[in-house]
Amino acid sequence: MLLLAATTLEKLQQVPTSTWLKIFGGFILLLIVIFVVRKIFEKVNKFVLFTIVFVVVMVIWLTQLGEQNIFDRWATPDKADPEQAGKPPLPQRK
Repeated sequence: MLLLAATTLEKLQQVPTSTWLKIFGGFILLLIVIFVVRKIFEKVNKFVLFTIVFVVVMVIWLTQLGEQNIFDRWATPDKADPEQAGKPPLPQRK
């Protein structure tokens, strides 16, 4: 078990400093967002706040899907799908 812990520690030491800074920055940003949302939560209607948070999260999520080109595979039907037989293929983006 001690050998396993030593190899894990060695692997963590090989992670670049920039990665640790990004993780730390993301954690601090998360704490700031939570603090701000809790302050806003005291003054705004809950439905309005949850609607705004939902829209923002969905926009970020769909943007990430589009950037990774996963959205194209997720949103377009499979070419081998029998329901699509006989229909013209969807135009491809360049």
